[in-house]
Amino acid sequence: MSTMNVFSREPLSVGLIVRESLRIFFAQFVRLFAISAIAFVPLSLLVPVGMFGVPRRASAVPSPTYILVLVAGVVLYVVLAMVGSAANTYGVFQAARGLPIRIDECLRMGFRRFGRVLLVAVTVGILAILGFMACIIPGLLIGAANAVAIPAVVVEGLTVDEAMRRSHRLTKGSRGVIIGATLVVVALQFVGSLVSAAAILVPALYTILSITVSIAGSALLNTTNSVIYFGLRSSKESIGVDDIAAVFE
Repeated sequence: MSTMNVFSREPLSVGLIVRESLRIFFAQFVRLFAISAIAFVPLSLLVPVGMFGVPRRASAVPSPTYILVLVAGVVLYVVLAMVGSAANTYGVFQAARGLPIRIDECLRMGFRRFGRVLLVAVTVGILAILGFMACIIPGLLIGAANAVAIPAVVVEGLTVDEAMRRSHRLTKGSRGVIIGATLVVVALQFVGSLVSAAAILVPALYTILSITVSIAGSALLNTTNSVIYFGLRSSKESIGVDDIAAVFE
């Protein structure tokens, strides 16, 4: 049974979102992991400069090479993370239709939507940070209200403003459920981090586990946001995957 069919038969709930997210995530684990892993390739540049538990030798003043490698790694990571987020969304969409995920096709879509996805991520990120600074609850509500802005950009090709307004409309009345599902996924990521932290005394193993957990966590979170988007459209608009697929044809 496809994800859209499930949401048309059952009311939206934390359990349903998490269950469908985990089902797609594990069924398509290799491909979704590979898509998310692309974004983490630049982080290998940061290992020699002290990231992920591999310490660099102490130096009073960072060398130009150190700064260059650090900046290049971070910039490339941000770029590829946005591409990976869009690509992952498209991959989950294919999985929801019962079709195989083609990594090359997902990446083409990721690069096509990169600019708008980046702008949405930055805008929502700034608003969420301001919300958390004011109080934790506003930050959570802002995150929930904009939870499906990136999927809206990828699937519907909307502008930043349109995607955020679209997300606000779709999530209205369901934001508590979205927060609950997101917290469950974050808790799973935290458990994974604890497992990797157990190897902190073995730097090489800790590095491998930390990066692996980060990649898997990123893939699962993107999958969850995509599932929430499809679930909301199915339950609120009674729309099927074939109708959504028409925008790509």
